[in-house]
Amino acid sequence: MTKVPISALKEVPFLRSLSPLDSPPTIATLQFYVEEKWHCWLPHREGLVKMQMWPYDANYFGDKSELKTDQHFPLLHMIVQHTLDIGMYRHFQSLVNDYQNLSASLTKMRLFYANRDSKNYGICRCVQSEIEYLAVLCRSIFDLLQVLVRLHIERIRILDGPQPKKLPDSFREVIYKKKANLSVDEIVLRYGLPIPIANWYVQQCDFFMRLRAIRDRIVHRGSTVEVIFSTDRGFAVSRDDDPFDGLYDWPAECELPNSLVPIRPALATMVKNTMDACNTFATMLSATIAVPDELAPNLKLFTRGTNDQEFQTLDAAIIHSLWDDT
Repeated sequence: MTKVPISALKEVPFLRSLSPLDSPPTIATLQFYVEEKWHCWLPHREGLVKMQMWPYDANYFGDKSELKTDQHFPLLHMIVQHTLDIGMYRHFQSLVNDYQNLSASLTKMRLFYANRDSKNYGICRCVQSEIEYLAVLCRSIFDLLQVLVRLHIERIRILDGPQPKKLPDSFREVIYKKKANLSVDEIVLRYGLPIPIANWYVQQCDFFMRLRAIRDRIVHRGSTVEVIFSTDRGFAVSRDDDPFDGLYDWPAECELPNSLVPIRPALATMVKNTMDACNTFATMLSATIAVPDELAPNLKLFTRGTNDQEFQTLDAAIIHSLWDDT
């Protein structure tokens, strides 16, 4: 990461005023889309140079998104606008990368469906391995999220009571002990966390433990699901097949003969719940503690990736139990 003096940042009118006595902020992007125009800077030697460019697979600040597919994620926005520091930067970038990998994985499922009639690819095996990757990725995001949570908690200062204890880097260690999920009161007692933060942890327990069971099935048994079926409507599993039978409740109207149901809404549920865990942490924390002023006042952080359109299909796939042909 290139260091730029605060004096050089004065060239960027969209950043808040910084005093020479301030600590230099950690800035994730110097690309701005304001009033339907791009304003972009790059570090150069000891200063900045303004460039005529726009993001391809990157983040930017904007008063609105340029493309309908550009995404706004509350956790990424909170970090970049309020809490990002050099110790958090690598983990922030990893989360951005994991989000893009989620959308890329969903895109591959569509590509597999488009090539389902080819006898050269072993499509069902491709689908099975992609499902396994997606489950492992979602599970790993929780531990990455836990590191980000820990880094935020370490910066909290409680004025009229003891400070929170150091959190582990494992999400499971916070919520689980002696083969049982911890309650809000138990988490508060164990780690000294404010009640809203402990409550957020408890709200994630059921999905996290189900996701962990899916990941463990891959690691210890070598597979998430025994059989994937390729149908004209899309890829299917048997309604009663473990482990996805506990992740999504398929309505009768989406079912094909022999109790075959679409895998798509189950995968969409897994991705959406993982991302919701990240986003609800940001919303809860912003409402619970005072965070620093916005780095780019009145602007939102947007992300742009090559497969962002997949994020826009999650709700419809879940609500309407969509097959791949929809």
